Amino acid sequence: MIKEIDKMLEIENILSQALEEINELRNEEDHINLDCKDVIIGPEGIFDSLSTATFILELENLCKEKKGSDLDLTSIILGEDGLFENFKISDLKEIIKNALRN
Repeated sequence: MIKEIDKMLEIENILSQALEEINELRNEEDHINLDCKDVIIGPEGIFDSLSTATFILELENLCKEKKGSDLDLTSIILGEDGLFENFKISDLKEIIKNALRN
């Protein structure tokens, strides 16, 4: 149980750091935090295509740096024809958790 909690805290830390990178590019009133319940990635997402790409790459880099894991988030969330699903931060937490489990 404690190991699972530690893992979720690590994932939240990674997501938080990636959000900090994105927030540097956004107006202060548009900053996004871990508590955001809105769709951030996808057709209805808050992020435009550049922010989406930056965020995904930052998540992948942080997973590599912090966990030594080659997380290919791009292939997990992108379909053959592009990004058609919507993802919230809670969705990304689960995707990362499941990917790091393997």
